[in-house]
Amino acid sequence: MHANLPVFLEHVLCPFSGYVPDLVALKASAAHLVLGVGRDSRALLPAVAAEGLARRVGAGVAEFPGGHIGLTEHPRAFAARLRDVLAAT
Repeated sequence: MHANLPVFLEHVLCPFSGYVPDLVALKASAAHLVLGVGRDSRALLPAVAAEGLARRVGAGVAEFPGGHIGLTEHPRAFAARLRDVLAAT
């Protein structure tokens, strides 16, 4: 992983951290927008950012099993939760 750090920084972290969302468009769609966060990673940057964005645009937040990569950590529970969230929107 250490050898891939330059690629990660240039092609993943920098574009992600430099992205500025269109808040006006997101507010207009807030009734249909649900941001997902991992139960075990609520204090990590992706979840904190998702919750902050949800507050700013008036969208909902749904908690999913596992951490930042809950999809791979708990695929069945994640899928069940995703079905529930999609059915509710």
